Amino acid sequence: MRNKLRGVLVVLAVVGALGMVSCAPATVDEPSSDTAPAAPASEQHEWKLQTLSTTAMRHYVAATRIAQRITDMSGGRLTVEVYPSGAVVPSTQELQEGVEQGVIEACVAGHMNQLNLFPAAGLFDQVSGGMTSLQFQMWYLVGGGNQLAARLYEPLQNSVYVGLANVDPQEIFCHSTKKLDSLEDLKGLKFRTAGDGALILGRLGVSVVTLPGQELYEAAQRGVIDAFEYGGPAVNWNMGFQEVSDYLYLSPVRAPTSAKAFFVNADAWEALSPDLKGIVKVASQAEALEWYGEEITLDYGALGKYTAYGNEVINLPQEIVDAFVAEATTFFDERADADPFAKEVIESQRVFKEICVAQDIG
Repeated sequence: MRNKLRGVLVVLAVVGALGMVSCAPATVDEPSSDTAPAAPASEQHEWKLQTLSTTAMRHYVAATRIAQRITDMSGGRLTVEVYPSGAVVPSTQELQEGVEQGVIEACVAGHMNQLNLFPAAGLFDQVSGGMTSLQFQMWYLVGGGNQLAARLYEPLQNSVYVGLANVDPQEIFCHSTKKLDSLEDLKGLKFRTAGDGALILGRLGVSVVTLPGQELYEAAQRGVIDAFEYGGPAVNWNMGFQEVSDYLYLSPVRAPTSAKAFFVNADAWEALSPDLKGIVKVASQAEALEWYGEEITLDYGALGKYTAYGNEVINLPQEIVDAFVAEATTFFDERADADPFAKEVIESQRVFKEICVAQDIG
């Protein structure tokens, strides 16, 4: 926990230095020496923002705080009304059918929901065996991540990638009804999982099962699955998963983090004065940092509840960690060989992770 809190202080220092110093191979844009034009006194904008979360999810709170920051920091010149997932455009289509079509002015969207158009989008969300949440945020800020993400979405005709909206802490590796002492225990294990982590686990002999989150409790209770992943400790506690599994395995290797992005309709963006554009960027990034601090605090408190309930909270055996990381490295090497842009992103992330690891950051 001390290392995580120290990491938060490091990120605060990085954010304070943003635009002045780059600690990564990528070049940080220097602030313009020209005086920004003053905003017209009559300037007034009203935006609709749809987030990918329902009102019952904590991520919805994050979107409302971004909106409130923008409204407050702009002195009311830019007001943002937040809508939950599915309220204006279909759920998961916040970017493609909402912002891109001009139905809404802004959205908080998942990179994974854009895979049908941009196969490399997942690299900006969750990279198995990759950077921690803190390292990921710093890579976005000063390691070239934001610039690469902007390039990824350049083919969109009417949308602007603004930056991070949320960066989640690591997920629980899995809840399990079976003890996992060695790599051999993964063979044939009925494991509900998804994404690249699922593909990597499948290569290690896991029997991957695909199920929606709302079906996990009953599936584990009935023995349909032996193990499953969903989210972090606090989220999973509220789902009641402590009641249907004996073991909780901790490791960041499968899902070290996940990120959500803030997008704005291009016409709405260009209508803003320079200072309002800056306010939108700062409001979004500030929420990403605050969100991370809140989540690690909630997760820490939740871990004690599992132990008190009777679950065994165990660090994933090193043999499994090492095998997973090795397979993940091979997996992403193959992806890099097949896609020049993915290769550029993967290499950028690996270089920045080395910078952080060398200084025990993250």
